[in-house]
Amino acid sequence: MLSKSVIINSNVGIHAKPATSFFKKIKKIGIPIVLEAKGMMIDGPSIMSILGLCLQKGDVIVLHAENKYAGELDELARFIENDFND
Repeated sequence: MLSKSVIINSNVGIHAKPATSFFKKIKKIGIPIVLEAKGMMIDGPSIMSILGLCLQKGDVIVLHAENKYAGELDELARFIENDFND
């Protein structure tokens, strides 16, 4: 299992719009992923589960995926680092 930690840089954290963008990006990439933040793990995230993490600026989210998806995991990490923009 491969893990990638990313710090939320957005001044407003993850609210409805970035959560939706993040969910769509996960679906577009099409890999099985687990999100971890604030002591919670979400397997196969949904928009509501992403919102439920209540992520704020400076919070760390850890992305977990199988090793064969290293490139896709890096792409998701960059997406978060770029404030949920490609």
